[in-house]
Amino acid sequence: MANLRSKRNSLLKETDHYGLSDVTMSDDMKKYRQDLRDITDGVNTEAKAKNKIFPTKPE
Repeated sequence: MANLRSKRNSLLKETDHYGLSDVTMSDDMKKYRQDLRDITDGVNTEAKAKNKIFPTKPE
């Protein structure tokens, strides 16, 4: 579970600059970031954590 959260946090950090006031975040990027935040929902075992598939980052 810790690995899942760590990877999620790393991917979110890579896109943090899209949240700056001088950058317009696309709807696709908003959805990607929300999907990353939601990836741990319902994950309560290591087996479930290992089977999670991360969303694809939009271009």
